[in-house]
Amino acid sequence: MPKRPHQRSGKHRGGPPQGRKKPPPDETGEERRFLIESLKADRRLAVELTDGSHARGIVRRFNEQTIDLQTEDREVHVRKSQIRYIEELD
Repeated sequence: MPKRPHQRSGKHRGGPPQGRKKPPPDETGEERRFLIESLKADRRLAVELTDGSHARGIVRRFNEQTIDLQTEDREVHVRKSQIRYIEELD
């Protein structure tokens, strides 16, 4: 009698391991909390954009799509979709 091909159990169907993926910060409220704390504390931030340019300044305003930074000489309006990362200075 020929052997039957190995059949997988119904629990694992291939692909990435089972487990929960961490939701993006904007869905958990972490991003908003970070920006509110930075705004209240006048904390200086360094922002790197996806095109490689940098901006350093203090958060003055933000909404779901943008952040306004006050740099030494002007206010910079940055779209969140163009931010690679934000780092605290000081």
